[in-house]
Amino acid sequence: MGPPPSFSFSIASFLNFAEKLLLKNNISDIINKNYERKKFLMLLYPVSQLHLSQLYLSKEKIEKNKQWISTDITNAIPIEVTNLFDDGTYTIVDGHTRAFLWWELGLEQVPVTILKDASEGNRVLAAFYPLAMKWCEENHLYAISDLKNRQISAEKYESLWLNRCQESIRTLENEFK
Repeated sequence: MGPPPSFSFSIASFLNFAEKLLLKNNISDIINKNYERKKFLMLLYPVSQLHLSQLYLSKEKIEKNKQWISTDITNAIPIEVTNLFDDGTYTIVDGHTRAFLWWELGLEQVPVTILKDASEGNRVLAAFYPLAMKWCEENHLYAISDLKNRQISAEKYESLWLNRCQESIRTLENEFK
């Protein structure tokens, strides 16, 4: 078995392969057949079906990413997602801004990397992601489109989101000591 694919490879060949595979198979079958052999699986996934683990988007980050993001996803960095509850749903663990911008541009399918274990065995992160999802549910944030009115300045993003995450992680770390 060769080295795992890197993000620097041309995703065009992957997308071509994935499209052919999706035409022949059910997406669940593809995931089930390939997921167990790797730490991750890359494919195109409906952006509207991705669940959130983030309450806000940074306006500055959105503006910065608008400079390079486009509907041409040939060399795009995939959004990292995971199936937290083994229920067939996927939650974004990295890439909310990219997902939002692609949604805004009208893309229905976006490149994702499905991670087997987003926490990489870290008990704190394994507890944090479901907590972040709970926050999203409490704020009625279920899909990437729900973040449209949740764009805030970098300062507010740090105080309202990053500080909340850091405090929660510190609390979880103390619980696991």
